[in-house]
Amino acid sequence: MMGDGASPLVELPTLRLPELSVRRWLPSPGLRPWVDLYWLAEGQQLSAVTAYGYADGGTTLRLDGLDSPRPTARWDGRPASAVHHFCVLHHAMGVRLRPGGAWQLASARRRGRDLMEVLDAGPSWLDTLSEQLAEYRGLYQRLQYLDDFLSRVARDNGAGIETVQRVLPILARQQGPVDDWQHQLGITRRGLERVFSRQVGMSPGQLALAWRLKAARQALAEGTTPIVNIAMDTGFHDQAHFTHSFRRSVGETPGAYRRRKRSQIYNPD
Repeated sequence: MMGDGASPLVELPTLRLPELSVRRWLPSPGLRPWVDLYWLAEGQQLSAVTAYGYADGGTTLRLDGLDSPRPTARWDGRPASAVHHFCVLHHAMGVRLRPGGAWQLASARRRGRDLMEVLDAGPSWLDTLSEQLAEYRGLYQRLQYLDDFLSRVARDNGAGIETVQRVLPILARQQGPVDDWQHQLGITRRGLERVFSRQVGMSPGQLALAWRLKAARQALAEGTTPIVNIAMDTGFHDQAHFTHSFRRSVGETPGAYRRRKRSQIYNPD
């Protein structure tokens, strides 16, 4: 499956998880306002592997069974879910979309739908995508077709840089409470809440908190920085507030999360 030359897409470092490795690629630049990355999960066992997913406002398009007679494409998970446990087959491919990306690419604007309706019903192109991808045997051919296909979908559905896409960089910079900057966008606080509820499934405040907790998870997993410092670095008033928010979102305390991640590193089996 690897003998089809080099991918024109930029490959990111591979994630190494217990019993699972995940290769990742950036989409072409024109898709990056809506698409975060493409991924390929390969398990060490033939059976499915249970993995964790955490709320960050994005949605995942799963592509399973591409080498079988019945390939499938489906949305997996909900943006506002705190912790999502999902099974990854021995060999699975997918697309991680940025907040608001699924709403844009599924032509929800034309159909007057909100994000939850999009995820429940699915756009008409899902079956076509999985069937066409299955025609390609090489990994990089599939990646290129996937990127080209989504580029056409974005163009045909009039995907644009709208309110959600303009807000995401502000939230990424952690520029204070929503009331401190929403006037820059020429939209009321209530209007902004409605747009995010419809297109993202989370409020701007919920998304900002999810991203702060995502940064905290990364710091806990990758370093030895004291938890109190991580709390301050990610915008929490104190460690108690951080621990409460972390446990509510992740399902375990920061200390327990760090111990679990370290156990996976030093005891991969």
